[in-house]
Amino acid sequence: MVAAEVVEKIDYSKIPLAKDLLPALKADYSLPHIYSGKVILYNPKMIDPAPTSFADLWNPKYKGKVGVIDIQYQYTMMAAALASGGTLTNFEPGKAGLLEAKKLGVRIYPTNEAMAQALKTEEVGLCIMWKARAVQWQNSGVNVQVVTPKEGVLTFVSEFLIPKNAPNKDGAYAFLNATLMPSSPRMKPISRSGGISRSRPEGRNWMGGAVCRAAEDLGSPATSGTIWQMTS
Repeated sequence: MVAAEVVEKIDYSKIPLAKDLLPALKADYSLPHIYSGKVILYNPKMIDPAPTSFADLWNPKYKGKVGVIDIQYQYTMMAAALASGGTLTNFEPGKAGLLEAKKLGVRIYPTNEAMAQALKTEEVGLCIMWKARAVQWQNSGVNVQVVTPKEGVLTFVSEFLIPKNAPNKDGAYAFLNATLMPSSPRMKPISRSGGISRSRPEGRNWMGGAVCRAAEDLGSPATSGTIWQMTS
């Protein structure tokens, strides 16, 4: 969309609250809204020792206990690539590991919700998933712990943009600024669902309980080691 020149370049002078954005999430043509990181989830009852790497998806010690999600196939490929010396644009090195996972009986689930059920029933004990989902599932009684993979954290960033032909750009900027307010009603149902971090650091202080801790555990991209940023 940027290449097609149909998106307005963000004028941050019109978004006062943008001064507090996490620097690594700031972009020229979009405003970050929320983010979460791709981490390793495991059931300590089933998985011992705790996993440390995306490569544990094909660790023989965990044969028959690993699950992956079909709709997140691209992130599974990214994780495998990073664990095998590849990059976010070179998935080929991760192919061998994923084929090994197949041989070891990896279970494939269609949705995030299906994975939650599999973890709850202990059909599987290890997967990779967004930290936000981990907190949501922990709050629902699923016995999972979270590990930051040694390869670093893939981030999901939800963003807003303004089309160049937007009829009310002043209104659009007012809306963008409002989304960064800690008291934004738009954020309440999202944050309560578990573990999704605000793009402003102090936004994390507004979130209570496990959600706040999840944001602090993940940290900001400026302080959490390697952050591989993917946006949507």
